[in-house]
Amino acid sequence: MGGDLLETYTVGTQSYSVYCCAVQGDAARKAFAERMQSIYRWYIEGYSSIDLDDERWRLLAVFETIEPAAEGAPPTYRLVSAATVFNFTRWVDGGSKLLMRVCQIAVLPGHRERGHGTRLLEAVYSYARAQGAVQVTVEDANPEFRMLRDLTDVRNCTRRGLLTPSSCDKPPTEAQLAEGRTALLLTDEQLLRCYELQQLGLLTTQPGVTAGPDGIKKDGAGMAEGVDVEKPFRLAVKRRLSKRHREELDGVAFAAAQPDGESAEGAPSGEGIPAMLAKAQHAKQVVVRLRLRLRLRLRLRLRVGDITPTLALTLTEQVGNEARKRRLDELYTETVAEYPLTLTLTLVALALAPALTPTRTLARTLTRWPSTRCSPSG
Repeated sequence: MGGDLLETYTVGTQSYSVYCCAVQGDAARKAFAERMQSIYRWYIEGYSSIDLDDERWRLLAVFETIEPAAEGAPPTYRLVSAATVFNFTRWVDGGSKLLMRVCQIAVLPGHRERGHGTRLLEAVYSYARAQGAVQVTVEDANPEFRMLRDLTDVRNCTRRGLLTPSSCDKPPTEAQLAEGRTALLLTDEQLLRCYELQQLGLLTTQPGVTAGPDGIKKDGAGMAEGVDVEKPFRLAVKRRLSKRHREELDGVAFAAAQPDGESAEGAPSGEGIPAMLAKAQHAKQVVVRLRLRLRLRLRLRLRVGDITPTLALTLTEQVGNEARKRRLDELYTETVAEYPLTLTLTLVALALAPALTPTRTLARTLTRWPSTRCSPSG
């Protein structure tokens, strides 16, 4: 493949090298990138091809160095993992700045569970800093890669003393976020995930609170009666999720409030509305019982003649708000379910193997190592 050597590292007795090259402009490199697309097609769910003639593509790859059997012969190299990165510019803080997006990444079978995914992601960060990029983004990451990214980023936060929470309910200050953006090249969304993971670690230091694969558990030992120690953390996470998924939650509320059998005439326009309504279908099923109860109350009020348009509107809003709340609860459960294992891996890795994580033993707790697809749009 050629290109620039970014770094070398060892795992046990094996040596590995990380290379980076531009895809466009060299026939051999483009041919290698095309072969990588064939590999991605097998290992990335929802794979879609990319335009390799675009000069903004960069390919990073990890190779294992195979020492020759004959003395004096050159070593050979075996592909271990690779990532396709897209460079683009955006107007940030009053100027045009370089950003990078991880669009495809995979670790080949036989080399997983050894920390190569983490090394490759760290190499992307190092390359971005060297090129003067202000941010590294990831799009459409699957749960496995999202966990790897969280693990890598929280470990970096912990080692550098960044985004350290003082309590379970206070959000990070703007100064903390600004420092994290500069040092880690992360988006605000990812910085908040790192902050919440550290808040969860702070929460688990309280008596009777544990975090595991099944979420946060409270056994009541050492707690004051009637005190919900998780509540401050839960509200803080929900505030972020409410902003992050505002369009989806609005769609859920709107769809749930529509009378059965009626069309969505009068719905706000926009490309995101059909998708929001599709996501909202399951929410309508969730609130069926509530709507039946409300309609029963409405009929009773009609009989006594005390129903008003204002009351009818209030009941409709109540149905929509209930659907919104239930969906927000689901998003919180899904988010927090990802956190405990990542937190455990981070703490153990920092204590046992700070130089290269995750180790093979730690990674066995994951189902598989990463593959993700992201669109090249900037």
